[in-house]
Amino acid sequence: MPIRHKTIQISAGLTALILILVLAGTPAHAITWDGGGSTENASEADNWTPNEVPTSASDIVLDGVNDKNMTWDAGVSGLPNTVASWDQQSGYSGTVTILTKYSDSFTNFIISDNCTINGGTWNHYGNSGGTPAQYLLRVEVVSNMTIGADAEINVVGLGYTYCAGPGAGVANTRAVHV
Repeated sequence: MPIRHKTIQISAGLTALILILVLAGTPAHAITWDGGGSTENASEADNWTPNEVPTSASDIVLDGVNDKNMTWDAGVSGLPNTVASWDQQSGYSGTVTILTKYSDSFTNFIISDNCTINGGTWNHYGNSGGTPAQYLLRVEVVSNMTIGADAEINVVGLGYTYCAGPGAGVANTRAVHV
């Protein structure tokens, strides 16, 4: 009987451990933009500390140690279109270009938890003109989004060209009043 009792204790302990691991989920880990690579691409491991490409479980940190601009080019070298969280601190003054595109596999950038932009700029790649525009800034933040006073989302001049796109009207026409 004592052996049987010990077996029950071990089973209960193992069950509790499994339950804790399941409830905890996959832990996210911080990965910091250091801009040490030869490109501005987030898909280049040398641009991060530690030197690895972020995963969907990564907490992204831009802390201003390096103000090098960043291009989030999901789909290249395993760079995901989803991250755990985003913390762009007030010390960062670079520009983050999100390469979301209407006709591509990267149409939406997802941040599974909080997104804080306290410094620097977010934008999308500029469209070369015509209809429809290909590039857009489309981000889904599952929890809270904060944009601080020293940060901006700036897409001025990056959308449709003059007199193109929905509601553009016709170029070189005059209104006639009767």
